[in-house]
Amino acid sequence: MLPSALGQLIFAPLSPTLVRWVGPRVLAAIGVGVVCCSFVFYTQIRVDTPLALIIVFFFLQTSAMAVVLTPATNAIMSSVPPGKAGAASAVQNTARQIATAMGVAVLGAVISYRYRAGMEGDLNAVAERTHDVTPKDAQSAAESIEATMALVQRLGPAGDALVAPAKQAFLAGLHMAALVSLCIGLIGLVVVLVWMPREPPSHEPNDRAANTS
Repeated sequence: MLPSALGQLIFAPLSPTLVRWVGPRVLAAIGVGVVCCSFVFYTQIRVDTPLALIIVFFFLQTSAMAVVLTPATNAIMSSVPPGKAGAASAVQNTARQIATAMGVAVLGAVISYRYRAGMEGDLNAVAERTHDVTPKDAQSAAESIEATMALVQRLGPAGDALVAPAKQAFLAGLHMAALVSLCIGLIGLVVVLVWMPREPPSHEPNDRAANTS
């Protein structure tokens, strides 16, 4: 979590300046492109992938997301009359929260489904070899890698055979979730390239209206 927070802390304040330099469309496209590259990397993570490399991509992903938020917010707020800015801000925040919740739920379900499918055979085999594991225990252990590791600790040496399959099944779920995220990210990149404004929105008419009033 620290690399993610650090990336947002550094790049979120820089985003308005970057928008003025390169424009909202270019900046948002670069940001979404970097996020997609991070998803590609996540599809290639292995058990022996260096932790430092994973941290670097976490940092790049969250930094890119931080610079995308400003042009996206400006594009939304500039598309409504000043009198409806409050309603637009509320709708934007609500949509962002709903999308975040749905993303967590969908990707979590993808990982869980893939992990369960990869572990059922190994858990059933262990249940057949030892009387300490019931079919219900095996089903519960297939829900997550934490549940599987808890069963491994309970079984002792007899559960060591589950460690490697659990890691591989979790990585398979991670790869599938990253692939789904990549597809969504590519759709987002197309949306940015087609509909994101090329230039920052001008607030001069609003300023003149305010001076007139």
